[in-house]
Amino acid sequence: MPQLRKRRRRRSSSSRKQRRRIIAVFVLFALLATSAFLFKQPLQRFWLASKTSGQVSEARSFMEHGEWEQAASLLSEALRTAPDDAEVLRTFAELLKRAGANPADRVQLLQRLADRGLATTADLATLADAHLRRGDLTAARSVLETLPAETRESAETRQLEAIMLKKEGRGADAEAMLRSVLEAQAAQDPAARFKLAVLDFKLSQPVPHQRGVEALWQHAREGGAHTDDAIRLLSALPDLSAASAEELLHHATNRPDTVRHAALASLLRLKPDERDTLIQQEHYRAVADGEPGLLSFARWLALIGEYDRLVKYLPDTTLVKAQDLPPELLRTKLAALGRLGRWEEIRQLMTPAAEKHLGLVDYHLWLARLLALAPDSYEQSRQHLSIAMNAAEGGKKSTTALEAAAVAAKMLDWQLAASFCQSAAQHAANTPARAALLERVLQFQHAAGDCIATSATAREIAALTPGNESNTFRADYLALLAGESLEVIAANCLVRGPQQDTARANLIRAFSAYRLGMPLEQQNLLTVLPEAQNWPPGPRAVLAALLARSGETAKAFQLAERIQSATILPEERKLLQLAR
Repeated sequence: MPQLRKRRRRRSSSSRKQRRRIIAVFVLFALLATSAFLFKQPLQRFWLASKTSGQVSEARSFMEHGEWEQAASLLSEALRTAPDDAEVLRTFAELLKRAGANPADRVQLLQRLADRGLATTADLATLADAHLRRGDLTAARSVLETLPAETRESAETRQLEAIMLKKEGRGADAEAMLRSVLEAQAAQDPAARFKLAVLDFKLSQPVPHQRGVEALWQHAREGGAHTDDAIRLLSALPDLSAASAEELLHHATNRPDTVRHAALASLLRLKPDERDTLIQQEHYRAVADGEPGLLSFARWLALIGEYDRLVKYLPDTTLVKAQDLPPELLRTKLAALGRLGRWEEIRQLMTPAAEKHLGLVDYHLWLARLLALAPDSYEQSRQHLSIAMNAAEGGKKSTTALEAAAVAAKMLDWQLAASFCQSAAQHAANTPARAALLERVLQFQHAAGDCIATSATAREIAALTPGNESNTFRADYLALLAGESLEVIAANCLVRGPQQDTARANLIRAFSAYRLGMPLEQQNLLTVLPEAQNWPPGPRAVLAALLARSGETAKAFQLAERIQSATILPEERKLLQLAR
């Protein structure tokens, strides 16, 4: 009996322990469930932070090796998971800068940091830099003004302000500020010493220029981070001696091909009798380096205008077909043959096999160039240009659009050339690039004699470059020439100030009065005359017409007789007749 009772007690104790274990498990699950319910968001944030932190670290590793696509893929996923994570936004903005992407995309990411109160002073300085790179000086300055005083005095911020001063046309102030920043850093920073040397080098005054030359020679001899740039700058010196060119070539021996070629080009200029020997030696070196060496050598020959040698040193077309040449070498050879006008040889290379080798875009561009020369092949040439542009996704590739525009210009189809450049401008990465492409559009529209189109493009350029008086004048002038915005421009003319007392402003005021049928102020027109001698022929033609209408017929004729009618727009030609 006692043994039986003991066994029952043991069973009872064992079952109690088991029950306690079961209860403990239930309690644990209950606690976990309660924790998950009460602390769901903090736990989720912790999990997301851990995940995105790993993605950011991995993306940074890709960035260090220049693997931009892989880094962008990781950061895009991290941004979808944690759209407001400061480190993800910051790293993505850094990636865009290092990869040379559109500054507007960086602005968007950094602005999100600022809007959520997550931006550091460094982030805000980077945001100002992004605004500056996309051409928005007002936004850049606005951001800088929000920074603390000590941050605004930092070297990086003052360099940004110097760039803004230069873009605002205050070149002397910009250089003075930049110089003071660099001088403060020069003792500890080789990059600052190099920039300071370049500033001195570019000056025309003998003493500082020579100081810059000597500093650049020190960088060239050091073999450091700035040696390549120093060799390039020194190689371009017009008063470089042959001995100095040889020394530069010696320092460039183990540098990249482009650096060595810069030094070699100066030696060719200074020792013309040795030109054949030096180029032959460089050819031997290029052959030993294989395809990359040959391509670099061919590009250098094109750069120095040695197209005959380029064609000679590349495999001959009678021995090697187009598809046997590496694509980049084939493109370089085609360009050289085009510069030499050897179109029959190009025609022989344009086989169906060459299409696969060159790609659809380049192949059809070359066919368009060939057909542009034929008198009855306009439609075919235009068709090949369309195929090339479609294959290049319109103006997304600005180089393709500009090449297509050049072919259209050879065909004297200025409207088509303008449309290709316009397409490229729509896809430009930043404001300065877009403004530069629109300048090309304006040139083609002017050649086409399209006053309405030139007026619209000039107005767009002026809007992209606020504060640029030359662009504003051109936009107002062309609008008046096209008979547009008369009342608006006339109202603006009533506001007088320092900027409204210039010769250009007086011409706009007089032209506006003429368009509205108001009397002309003869004295104001005479004050415009001295400066107008250096103006383009179009505005000079209009001034001549206005002078004639105001009664100054002799001065009007004198100004008008030097203007070639073929160089101006049809509307300007009509006005010019009033002065002759």
